[in-house]
Parts: sequence; structure tokens; C-alpha cells
Amino acid sequence: MNLTYRIIWIEDNEEYIESLDRSTLLRHVQEQGFDLDITFKTSPEDIALEVDGNAYDLMVIDYQITEDNQHDGDATENDGSGKTGDDVIKSVREHDCLTEVIFYSGSPTHTLRRLAADRELEGVFFSDRDQEVLIRKICDVFDLTVRKVVDVANMRGIVMAGVADIDHQLSGLLLKLHESLGAVDKEKHHKKIFKKMLEREKAVKKLVQDQDNELLKNVYAAIKSLEELEPKNFDSLIGLREFDSYSRVEAAASLCGKHQTLSDAKGIIEEIKFLLKWRNALAHQCPTNNGGVYTFEPDEGVPEPFDDARTLDLRKRLRDHRLHLAEILTKVPTIGQE
Repeated sequence: MNLTYRIIWIEDNEEYIESLDRSTLLRHVQEQGFDLDITFKTSPEDIALEVDGNAYDLMVIDYQITEDNQHDGDATENDGSGKTGDDVIKSVREHDCLTEVIFYSGSPTHTLRRLAADRELEGVFFSDRDQEVLIRKICDVFDLTVRKVVDVANMRGIVMAGVADIDHQLSGLLLKLHESLGAVDKEKHHKKIFKKMLEREKAVKKLVQDQDNELLKNVYAAIKSLEELEPKNFDSLIGLREFDSYSRVEAAASLCGKHQTLSDAKGIIEEIKFLLKWRNALAHQCPTNNGGVYTFEPDEGVPEPFDDARTLDLRKRLRDHRLHLAEILTKVPTIGQE
């Protein structure tokens, strides 16, 4: 599971789908720092296709899913002329898919439970067709799933994957910001990025004891002379591993500061550094376990608990920054626009 909670919903009644008020579910998922993605399958042809449940976090399946079995959503005995929801669940389980399932119907839930037991369907939750009840059940299953995946090991992966997505967005934003510059400014910015990357090579000084060594001085002189060389094209340059996440943040924030329309964006982008500190801590540190709560040091010497409040905060920040960067991208002016 990543920061998007994906649901596949199998229901052949389009009027029922159109009448669904998903606002409560959407708000509930977003409050936990996740996005919501629902895919509906409505026609018998779609439902007949092999369902890859592993691509989703939850399957919501109506008992009555084909027009060959019209029982107003009631879980009555199938005469064999059409596929029902339990057939789909059975098929999914036979393909070793363990995705959670909510099975619903217009009939009482005990009828569905008996049907699921008769067919030996495992990992199934049950609900009636009432929309409020069904949405509440989906929220409950979502909460259960979140509790399973937000432990330290999984949250480490979620944060690192989330920051990687933000890195990708920053690269796209940098390219567009760079292209928004005039020819002279574009060349200056290109050279500036190149020189900053060369300066990192001077970190070799930290690796040796004799910092007055003649060979070391020659290395610095050689690095200085490299500044006169022609750098790679801009998109190749910022795609290098040496151009790290902090460099992307600083470069994007700096360029946003050059545009009046993006004056507010500079501060928003710089806040991404908070996520980078936590990403680095989660990736490289061995946490301390204090009474069941793990502690990291995103700022050296300052221990912070990695508890439910912090994991929720990180998920929300990841989501918010993705949305902010997407919005900023739409506001980048073209050359000569300002």
C-alpha cells in the first residue's frame, strides 16, 4: 500500500453508483494523509474480465452483478445463468489474491455470511446495501488496513517512496522554471547549478588528516579549472544522482523567487526539507525503542518519537506537497510573460 488507497467497486446498477455520496469516505481517507482512487466495474463484460485484485487495497462487491440475475440486490440462490459476487470473490482467492473484500447485498448480512461460509470464502467483510452503512464499513476496513501498514518498517517505505515522487515532481518543475528564463539568465542558471555540483567534490578535504598536502591543493586547483568546461545539458545535469533532493529543493525555491507570480511558492518548497530530514533519518538510522515507541533524530542530537501523531503528520505533508507542486507547475510563466 502506498499513499493512494485504491478500491475496485463491482456494481452493475449505474443509478446506484451515481447516487453514491462519496464525500464522507473521501474526507475520512484524506484526513489520514492518503488519496482515494475508486475504480467502478459496471457492465457484465467488464466483470467477466479477470480481476487483478492485487492492484487494489480493497474490493467492494455487490452480490447481484449481472443482469442475468435480477433480484434487486438480494442474495438469493443463483440459477447458474449469470455470475454473482461470490463467484468473483472465489476466483480472486483461487488466484492467491488476499486483498480485503466487502461483500454487500439488499439481503440481511447473515445471508451473505452463510453464502460465504458455504463457498469457503476467506477474508470477507459484510454489509447491507444501505449507502450510509456501506460507506461506514469501507471507512472501518480502511482504518484496519492503515493500522497494519503504518508500523515503522512500512512507514519507512511509504516516506521514502513519497519523497521519491516529490523528487520527480521537483525535477519537472525545475525544467519548466529553467525554460521560463530568458536566454542570458538561462545560461547563468545552468552554470550556477554546474558550479554548485563541482563544489561538492571539495568534500574530499574531510577524508584526509593532512589538509595542507600538496596533492590536495592540486586536486582543488583541478576542480576549479573544471568550472571552465561546458556542462551537460540542463535536464541531464539535474538528473544525475549527485544532484540530490536538497539541491532540487534549493534550486526550485530560488527560481520561484525570481517570479512575482510564484513568490509564495518559494517558502512552500523550502518546507520540503522537513520531509528530507525525516527521509534520511528513516533510511539510515537505527531507532531507539522507548516503551514501544521508536525514536529517531531527524536533527542530530534531537530525539523525536516516531509515533502515530508523527506518522500521520508525515503522510499529510507528503500529500500536501504533491498537491502544492502540481499547482505551482501550472503557475510557471512562459518566457516574457512577466
